[in-house]
Amino acid sequence: MIINNWLYVNTPDNKSRFVLGSHGNNPLLCIGINPSTATPDKLDPAMKWLSEFSKNKGYDGFIMINIYPQRGADPKKIDKQRNDDLHRENMYQINGVLKNIFKNNKQTILAIWGVSIKVRPWLKDCLHELVKNIQAFSSDYHWKCLGLTKEGHPSYPFGIKSNVDFIDFDINTYLKEIGI
Repeated sequence: MIINNWLYVNTPDNKSRFVLGSHGNNPLLCIGINPSTATPDKLDPAMKWLSEFSKNKGYDGFIMINIYPQRGADPKKIDKQRNDDLHRENMYQINGVLKNIFKNNKQTILAIWGVSIKVRPWLKDCLHELVKNIQAFSSDYHWKCLGLTKEGHPSYPFGIKSNVDFIDFDINTYLKEIGI
């Protein structure tokens, strides 16, 4: 759904969000762990940061998707067991986004899930499926991150200045390192 030039797809009860982003022809695709409560009319600090960061890097928008769509400020409070219906819907909605953004562009994908990938063992499997979906749509993409945590996970943008440079991120090596 497009609201005032924003892409926004959530569940009717608003407990999960699949997509949030500013509509553009050359958006930065961002992948986090799980969505916050941000909406197009009430962006949180992370979404404001991504909006500014994407503009600083020459993109005309950003699209935020997540490895798991359950909303929450604390990833440690997401479902203890994966809700398979919710996961399937997340992959379905993400595939719709991928179909549109990979049409004409060499796509940059910004990994920003941080150490939160460790809060639930099944999140690695969700990430693996997401990566396979991306690879099925195109081979013309570039994974980037903002830096790595001590454990080698792509850093979340909290506390990072919006003029930071991208760092290349090898998603396939990362998946091997986390046991996929």
